[in-house]
Amino acid sequence: MTADLNVVSVPIFITCVGCGNTVPFFDGIQYVEVPSQKLRGITDPLLVEITGDSMEPYYFHKEIVFVDLGLSPRHGDFVLVSFNGCLMIKRLHFKEGQVCLISTNFLYPTIFVKEYDDWKVLGVCVKKVKSFSELYIEAYNNNI
Repeated sequence: MTADLNVVSVPIFITCVGCGNTVPFFDGIQYVEVPSQKLRGITDPLLVEITGDSMEPYYFHKEIVFVDLGLSPRHGDFVLVSFNGCLMIKRLHFKEGQVCLISTNFLYPTIFVKEYDDWKVLGVCVKKVKSFSELYIEAYNNNI
């Protein structure tokens, strides 16, 4: 029996997104086919592959993160941020009127956003998979 998977073409950054040392802003975007069931509830999807260990134990090196570009970020959300020309995933906090970008790995310092910083939250991280292989195997198994 062959599974019938509905797929959607979703953009993915070619450059990995930093979870540790920052990565210069992306080199371009490619598109990958993603099983539509994985996109339920996501209005404006973007996939990113992370690199580094600053968000461990929540996000690990080489994991694929689903970002919803259509969500408004809230305090405590994991977000994809453009910060001074680099992309990163951090936890967004508002602390005493200050915007903070926090790593979940205690070895990395909190980034306190200053008025002269060039930054923007691009989207909210909504789910993850360990690899593209896991994404397709799970979708295939769910459709058999």
